[in-house]
Amino acid sequence: MRPYGRHGHGTHVEGIIGGAGNNALGVTGVNWNVKLLACKFIASDGSAWVGDAVTCLDYVKALKDHGVNIVATNNSYGGNFLSQALIDAIAALQQDGILFIAAAGNDFQDNDLVPIYPANLYLPHVVSVGATNRSDGVPAFSNLGAHTVHLGAPGQDILSTLPGGGYGFETGTSMSAPFVAGVAALLAAADPTRDWRAIRNLLLTGGDTIPVLANTVTGKRLNAYGALACSNSRVASRLQPATLNTSGAVGSPVSLAYLNINCAQPNGPWTCKYRRAERPSRYRMTEQVETWRRVTGSIQACGLPRL
Repeated sequence: MRPYGRHGHGTHVEGIIGGAGNNALGVTGVNWNVKLLACKFIASDGSAWVGDAVTCLDYVKALKDHGVNIVATNNSYGGNFLSQALIDAIAALQQDGILFIAAAGNDFQDNDLVPIYPANLYLPHVVSVGATNRSDGVPAFSNLGAHTVHLGAPGQDILSTLPGGGYGFETGTSMSAPFVAGVAALLAAADPTRDWRAIRNLLLTGGDTIPVLANTVTGKRLNAYGALACSNSRVASRLQPATLNTSGAVGSPVSLAYLNINCAQPNGPWTCKYRRAERPSRYRMTEQVETWRRVTGSIQACGLPRL
């Protein structure tokens, strides 16, 4: 099934991921030897039901459960919609080892402050992608977020496939996400023993650091070769909470998350400093995500221990 949809959006995404190369035709995708599965739930007028998105994600999971080798889903859509059913469907993909690559959005906003879903959904296998242009700049439309958008990838004036055998240019983070999904498939093909964590980590650490992406988790633009040949490349960045200081009611849980990776692997423990009854305290964490029940006070900073 091909997701022809509005203006051939799905077909354009498909070409970015897997357009055939070395054939003197059209465009070359990121991964020339890949199988693509499409599931259309957005109507030609751009409207959609969350329930239909859940059906698509459940279908992907069912195929993986029946032995189909699915590495990642590309999710070039978004909005302010969210439901527990959608959260559960996306979380279920993680249990099956499937990455969830999501477009960060085209509203030129800070996703730390104004969330867009599903890109802003905090789950370890979700990778949110902003857009860059041919000059390694950030186009005026692209959303960013120092704690919510993980990296950038090309998303302006992208030439790819269109329905009916044609080719055309499209712009948006919808075009950025499939570049990342394509590299995820390359990483899996290069080493089938890699799990979703290793693939995600290589996507995030293998990119090129560019100043205009300082307001992202990694500060990097996707680099396929860098991900495949990663060597001693470290990313250390706070993910949760998205703001520097946060507080909550006594007894309520607070999620703390800090990304500390070196190429495919974790890169050691981190500490979190919080203030309780005016006395600074520190917790040493070894997991990427810690949920703890607060006594009172506010989190001041989460980061790596001083060496």
